[in-house]
Amino acid sequence: MRHSVIALLLLLLGCGGSTSSIGPMPGVPPSISVQPQSQSVTAPATAIFSVTATGDAPLAYQWRKNGTDIQNATGASYTTPATTVGDSGSQFTVRVSNAAGNVVCNVATLTVAPPGIPPSISAQPQSQSITAPATATFSVTATGDAPLVYQWRKNGTDIQNATGASYTTPATTVGDSGSQFTVRVSNAAGNVASSVATLIVAAPPVPDFSLAAASGTVTSGTSGPATINITRTNGHTAAITLGIQANSQNITGSGTVGTSSSSGILTIAVPGGAPAGPLSLTFTGNDGTFVHTAALNLTVVALTKVRFFSASWGDNAIRITDDLLNVPGVATPRLIQGANTQISNMHVDHLAVDRTRKMIYVVNTNPAKILVWHNADTVSGNVAPNRVITLQGVTSFEGVTLDSAHDRLYVAGYAGSAVVCAINSASTLNGNVTPTALLDAPGVWLCLDPVNDRLYTTEGAADKVYRFDNASTLATGATPSRAISFTGLSLRKIWVDPASDRMYLASRNTSAGGFNIFAFNAAASLTGAIADPDTASAARHSLGTAMNVMVDAADRLYFWEDSATNVRIFFNASALSGTITRQPDKAIPGVVQHGYGMDYLLY
Repeated sequence: MRHSVIALLLLLLGCGGSTSSIGPMPGVPPSISVQPQSQSVTAPATAIFSVTATGDAPLAYQWRKNGTDIQNATGASYTTPATTVGDSGSQFTVRVSNAAGNVVCNVATLTVAPPGIPPSISAQPQSQSITAPATATFSVTATGDAPLVYQWRKNGTDIQNATGASYTTPATTVGDSGSQFTVRVSNAAGNVASSVATLIVAAPPVPDFSLAAASGTVTSGTSGPATINITRTNGHTAAITLGIQANSQNITGSGTVGTSSSSGILTIAVPGGAPAGPLSLTFTGNDGTFVHTAALNLTVVALTKVRFFSASWGDNAIRITDDLLNVPGVATPRLIQGANTQISNMHVDHLAVDRTRKMIYVVNTNPAKILVWHNADTVSGNVAPNRVITLQGVTSFEGVTLDSAHDRLYVAGYAGSAVVCAINSASTLNGNVTPTALLDAPGVWLCLDPVNDRLYTTEGAADKVYRFDNASTLATGATPSRAISFTGLSLRKIWVDPASDRMYLASRNTSAGGFNIFAFNAAASLTGAIADPDTASAARHSLGTAMNVMVDAADRLYFWEDSATNVRIFFNASALSGTITRQPDKAIPGVVQHGYGMDYLLY
C-alpha cells in the first residue's frame, strides 16, 4: 500500500527529475442562503417570490412554475401576474448558476384565496321633496368587503368631492327640481350602482306678517306710545312702517318695527280738541310689499294743564300764565314785577324753570346777575328773589338753560370772550360763585337735550348751532363736539325734542327763504353746512320773524313773533311737515310782551 502511494506521488510530480505545472482551481459554485417562501394571496393580487444566493459572479437566475421555466423571470425575485383561484397550489423554484455550477432552491408554494365580497346596497337613496333654499341629503347603506368607495352623481355626472355614504346638496333653487341622484359603490371585488333618487324643490312661500296691538292711553293734546306686536311667517324679516288710518278725530300716528323685531312702538298724536274717552282706531303696517291693518283701542284722557312762564324786557316783568291751554280769551298772567324784584330796566331777557324743584331762574343782563324765585306754582307780585347769583369773572349774561337731573345751570356770558358758564349745585347757590366750568362757545341762545345729555347754543350773527356732547361732565375749555351752519336765518332760539329727534329753530330773517320757524329731523346727526334750509328742513312756517320757540313734553310747539304779545301753539309738533299754511291750534294774547325767554311746567 505504501509503495502505491509513493508511485502515485511520483507520477503527479513527474519522474526522472523533470517538472510540470498544476492546472487552475475551479471557482466557488452558487449557494442559496435565503430560500424563497411560500405565499398566500387573495385573487387578483400578485405574489412576490425572492431568493438570496452567494457564489462567484455573475449569478444567473431562472424561475420555474410547476417545473417549467417562466419566460423572462431571470432576477433574484419574481412577481406573478394578477392571480386567479386556478393558480392556487402552484410551486415555484429558481435555479441559480455560475461558471462553477448551479443549485436549485427549495419549492415555494402559492396559495390563492378567492376574491372578496363585492358591494351590495341594502338601503337605496330616497327621493326628497323640499322648499328652496333648503338643502337635501341623500344616503345609501351598502355592505361588502372594506374599503367601500362611493361616488355620487347628479343627472349622470359625477359630483366633485361627493364620496361619502351620504351627500348633502348646496342650498337649492326651483331650478334644481327634477334632478336625479345616484351613487356607485365599489371595492376590490366589484361595484354596484344605486337606484335613482329624485329631488323635488318647491318655491319658497312669500314672507308675510300680521299685526296686533294692546290698548293705549294718550292725553289729549299730547303724544303717547302703543306697543305693536308682529307675527312674522315664512322667514319675514323686513322693517315695517306703522301708521294710523284717517279718522274723524284727526288722530295720527307713526312708528317702525325694526328688521326681524317682533314688536315696535306706534307713537300716537292726539289733537288738543279730541274728546276724552275710548276710541276705536285702525292702524296699518307697511313692509313695502304688503299693507295690513288691525284695530287699536285708544283711551283719550283729559288735557294736561300747562303753566307758562315768559320774561319780558318790554315791561321788566316775569309773566306766569296758569292752565294756558284752557284760557278762553286774553290771558291774565301772574306778574313778578316791581322794585323788589331787582330786575333792571330793559335788561331781563331769558329764563329757565327747574320743573323738579319748582324754581325760576331769570337772567338780568346788566348788571349781570341770576335771579332765582322758589315756589314757581304760586309766586307773584313785587317780591324779592329767594337767591341772587353772580359769577366770578363774568361781566354779562345772555341765554340760560337748566339740567334739573344734574342740578346744573348753563348761562351764556362774557368772560374776556364769549363762553357758556356751567354751574353745578345750582339749586343751593347764592351770592358770588365761581363757575364750575367755562365752555368755549360763542352764542346767545341755549337749549339742553337732557335725555341725551347734549347742550346746544346758537350764534345768530354767524348763523351757527354748536353742540356739546356729555354736557353734564364738561370741564373748562371744552369745545363743541360739532357745528351746524346755516345761511340767511339770523338765528334766535333753538329747541331740541329728544322724543322725536327733531330740532326747531327760530329765525328773525324776513327775506325770501328766511322763514321764521324751521324744524329738522334727525337732529342727533345734523352737522356741517346746510346750504338751503328751506329744502333741507322737515317743516317751515313763515310769520314774519320769530324770537322764541319751545316744545313741551306733550309734543306741543309754542312760539311768538318779535314784539308780539300772544303765544301761538301747534299740537302734535312732531307731525308738522313741509310748508305749514294752516293757522296754529291756539293763539293766546296777553302772555308775553317783547319777550325772549320762555319755559313751562305741566301739572
